[in-house]
Amino acid sequence: MTRKRKRSSVVEIGTGPCRVKIYTVNRKDGYPMFSLYWKEGGKRKHRHLACPEEARLIAHQITVRLANGFDTGNEATKRNLEMLSHCENLAAGFGVSLTAAMDEWVSARRTAGEIPIADAVRFYAANRADLVAIRTTAQVANEFIASRQSSGVSDAYVRSARHNLKKFTDRLKGNVTDIAVGDINRFLGSLDKLGPVSRNTIRRNLITMFSFAKKQGYIHPDRKTAAELSESFKVPDTGIEIFTPDEMSRILLAANSGTLVLADNAGLKFALTNASCNSVTGSATATLSGDFTIDTSAVTATTGTWTLVNAATLNESFTATFTVAGYTPNVNGVTWTRTEGTRTWTFTETDGKLVLSVSSYGNWAALKNLTGANNSPTGDPDNDGSDNLSEFAFHGNPLGGSDSGFHRAATEDTAADADTLKELTLTLAVRNGSGSPIFTASPSPTASVDGITYTIEGSPDLEFPGGVVTETAAPNGLAALPAGWEYRRFRLNGSNGLAGTGFLRAKVTQP
Repeated sequence: MTRKRKRSSVVEIGTGPCRVKIYTVNRKDGYPMFSLYWKEGGKRKHRHLACPEEARLIAHQITVRLANGFDTGNEATKRNLEMLSHCENLAAGFGVSLTAAMDEWVSARRTAGEIPIADAVRFYAANRADLVAIRTTAQVANEFIASRQSSGVSDAYVRSARHNLKKFTDRLKGNVTDIAVGDINRFLGSLDKLGPVSRNTIRRNLITMFSFAKKQGYIHPDRKTAAELSESFKVPDTGIEIFTPDEMSRILLAANSGTLVLADNAGLKFALTNASCNSVTGSATATLSGDFTIDTSAVTATTGTWTLVNAATLNESFTATFTVAGYTPNVNGVTWTRTEGTRTWTFTETDGKLVLSVSSYGNWAALKNLTGANNSPTGDPDNDGSDNLSEFAFHGNPLGGSDSGFHRAATEDTAADADTLKELTLTLAVRNGSGSPIFTASPSPTASVDGITYTIEGSPDLEFPGGVVTETAAPNGLAALPAGWEYRRFRLNGSNGLAGTGFLRAKVTQP
């Protein structure tokens, strides 16, 4: 039997020709419907709504429109007003009205053209010249030399660097930010009385000084310096003579009672295994001006420390012409680094030690070709919603929007209990370059590895942390991960049998 619809009540808004009647009608499905009827332009008009509050809201607006003689109606719904209020609150947070905010947005949209406004803002923020402190080349050189002296580098290095940098600052006296690659190339090329080795030595001094200036905020932080981009000079291939073990033995025996001098362009070769290496040792004075060649091909370890120069017994000094073949000098003037895949080798002059460490975020970003503003851990160059730090943490591709890393939520039974009921789990790819991370703490397991910290949180109602999370064995059958990552799985305690709602999330931060 079909239920007969009937009007159960009538509400009138307004009077006379501005009157709007609201009828409450029971629909066939049993739910009420609120119908608005009014006369406008000699015609009877109507509108049907499901909410009584919204029906009254629309009726009042129609009444006001009719009273003011407006021809067309565009009454605001409850949702329209909620959105308006939300937008006004957002604009008020910046101290402007909604109208002013929209005017500014339209102006920016027209100026940016086809470029997304967010991209335009990021580019502007990364290229603001007013964020860089003003320093002349002479001021930077003086600060750099002072910092080298305070760091304890050898007097020979300080004297050589001061002499070389004075040639540069006497020639180029402007703001260090304004120095271009061409300026440095022309300066080095004008030193026609110097050979390629000496010119490369001066260039290395400039690289370390400009890197120092970048760290001090005198040069744009997200670009390579002009010195790094300058041209090096080819040294005639005369070959580095490598001492035989017998020759090295005689040199070291002589060093115990005298002085060891490794002249410019002379070389020492070090051969490493996982547990040992040859080294320079003794109790005499060692002046090292030549080149170290380090053979690490036999090393399979991921971390380690090797003493190449025994600084504890020698009175050693490294001059400005000293180099480590294949390594890059760092800003502090006393360390040299080389990156191969996920491994980083660092030789430090002050203690004579070579250290092997795993890849950090910076090395990963370089391997992924992240440059400029895209290099930031908070950046999202592929606009997939995952920042670079998350892509690093979960083995994602920061330049591929379809790959934000491995993180799989599932309902499955684990070995954490003795039953066969399913529970909520989260499987992740996590870093293990410096060793497999150890997750501790409750209710949210936490682990730090490779310069980042993972925190796994759970909740039955999206209030984090609101539930206990424990780790369980990773599932089988997953695709193999490259070196530097491994799979880990976590379960939400209390989700056994999936009796209610449950949520898991993984957070990544930098300590």
